[in-house]
Amino acid sequence: MKTPTGYGQRAFNSSRLLPTLLLLAGGLGFFPFSLQAQDCENCISGEIGASETWQSILSMDSDCRHTGGAGPPYDILRYEQLETGCVSFSTSSICNTTLEILDEENCRAFIQNNNCPSWEAEGLDNQQNSCLSLRLCPGIYYLCVYPRSPCEGWPDTRDWEYSIRVSECLEDPELPANDNCADAIDLTMNTSVTGTTLHASCDDTPACLETARSGMAWYRFTGTGSEVELDTCSSSTDIQAGISVYRGGCTELSCVEAERVECRRDRQSVIVQTEAGIPYHVAIYGSGRPVAGSWMGDFELTINGTLPPDSIKPGDFNMDSSLDISDALSMLGFLFSGSTRIPCPDQDGLFGDASIAVSDFNGDERVDISDAVTALGWLFLGGPPHHLGFECRPIEGCSAQESCSSP
Repeated sequence: MKTPTGYGQRAFNSSRLLPTLLLLAGGLGFFPFSLQAQDCENCISGEIGASETWQSILSMDSDCRHTGGAGPPYDILRYEQLETGCVSFSTSSICNTTLEILDEENCRAFIQNNNCPSWEAEGLDNQQNSCLSLRLCPGIYYLCVYPRSPCEGWPDTRDWEYSIRVSECLEDPELPANDNCADAIDLTMNTSVTGTTLHASCDDTPACLETARSGMAWYRFTGTGSEVELDTCSSSTDIQAGISVYRGGCTELSCVEAERVECRRDRQSVIVQTEAGIPYHVAIYGSGRPVAGSWMGDFELTINGTLPPDSIKPGDFNMDSSLDISDALSMLGFLFSGSTRIPCPDQDGLFGDASIAVSDFNGDERVDISDAVTALGWLFLGGPPHHLGFECRPIEGCSAQESCSSP
C-alpha cells in the first residue's frame, strides 16, 4: 500500500492518537495549507485534455491518502499544455475541495485555490468548489484535488463524487505591461518598482542562473561603470523570484555573470559589475523548488548602484531632476520666446551637441516643436519615451550640469 508522507502532520502516524486527531480534523479541516506530499508516480488517476471533464470518486479507502493513510484522499490527473495560453481548471463536488497545480519535476504545488470567487460564472455548485484561471507555458502539469475538510456524511460516508473541468478562460487575462523584452520597463537607479509574473509570456530566452518556472517580466537599465545590485528580497514579493541579467539587444541577449545572494523565503538578490553607458536587460520569473503560490504573482524589484558623475536625465530640459510637463513647457518657451535657459550649453552659452542630446526627445537629431509634442505624448498618452531612455546617464558636454542629484 502506498503511504505518501504529509508535510508537518507526522503526528498522524501515531495509531493511538489517530481517532482523536481525525475528530479534530472534522472541526478544523484536514489541512490548512498545501499538502506537499503528492505522489505523481503512483497516484495518477488518468489524463485530462483541453475542453474535457473528468469525473471520479474521492475515497477514504483509497491508497492515495496523505499522512500515512490518516489524512484526506486525493486524486491526480496529468495535463499537458501544448502552447502558451490562458486555461481555466475548476472542480465540482459536495466536498469543500482544494485544487492544486503541480510541477512535473518535483510533484509539488506552485499554485492552489479552495474557494472559487467566480463560482457562479464557472457553473459550480457553490463557492467552496475550486477554480484556477491562468496563462500557462507549454509543458506537463499535474492537477491534484482533495477535500479541505471532511466531506458531507463523514465518517459514515466514505466515497464522494467530484469532477474536474478544463476550459478556456472566461475572459482574456490582463497581461503585464512588460510582458516581453521589447516592452521592458526602464529602471531608475536606487529606486524600487513592483511587477507580476502572473500571465507573463513564456520566453525562449533562457534564465541565466536557474530554470524559469513561469513567464518573465522585463526591465532595463544603463550600466554605471560600477557594481549594481538587483534584489527581490522585500516582504512585498509574494513569489520565489529568480533574476537574470543580460547584455545586448532583445534579439541577441547574453547572460551577464552575477553574484547570487540568497535572502529570506527563497527570494533572490544579484550583484553585477556593469560598464558605463552599456544597456542591460533584467528578467524576473518564478524559480526554485515550488511551494503553493510560489511562481505566479507579485514582486518588488529594487535596483541600487552608484551613478556616474555628472549624470543627466535625457529630456530634463529645465534641469530640475524630474521629467514632467514643465520640461515640455520650458522647451516651448525656448523655441518661441527664447525666455528659457537651455540645458547643457557650450562654452559660449549656445545650444550645442549636448543640448541636442538632452532635448531631442524623438531622436531626429534636431530640436523643434515635435520634441515637445512627443514629450507630452509620453507623459499623458503612453507614447514612446526619450530616444535615450529616461534613466540618468553621462552625456558628453554636460559636465557642468547635473540633473540626477535628487529624485
